Amino acid sequence: MKAGYGYAIVGTGTTRVGFEADVEELSDRDLDTLERQAAEIMARVREEQDRRLGIRTTGGIYRGGPWTVSLDYGAGYIPGISWVDHPYAAIVGGRKRFVSEPYWLDGRDLPDLIDLQAKGWTVTISATRARWFPGHTLAIELERKAANA
Repeated sequence: MKAGYGYAIVGTGTTRVGFEADVEELSDRDLDTLERQAAEIMARVREEQDRRLGIRTTGGIYRGGPWTVSLDYGAGYIPGISWVDHPYAAIVGGRKRFVSEPYWLDGRDLPDLIDLQAKGWTVTISATRARWFPGHTLAIELERKAANA
């Protein structure tokens, strides 16, 4: 008999999710599918939370962020700038915020972000704000500092 799994929200007002599966019996493909389904649920929840906070986002790739080269590389990945991946813009309180959601950052990426900060950008890195494959990507949010700040 092929192993399977199922899950359901147990009830409102609780953080508990019912999950029934013999995880050890699931195939690697089933585990990957389950992980992607969980990430999709988190992405939808995050979108709704943002909507309720009045945060609007652009659909797809945003061309024209603070990155120094064109984003004409398909899915938004720019060769040589690993921290720009899955980019988009968000409108927060009437201000434009550029967001990139890479799968990782390392020490080679930090000088770019420090340089942007020195050039008048606020740089925020968050593991909990990512919309693209939550739990696997980081959200790097970049916003021009206010003129009077």
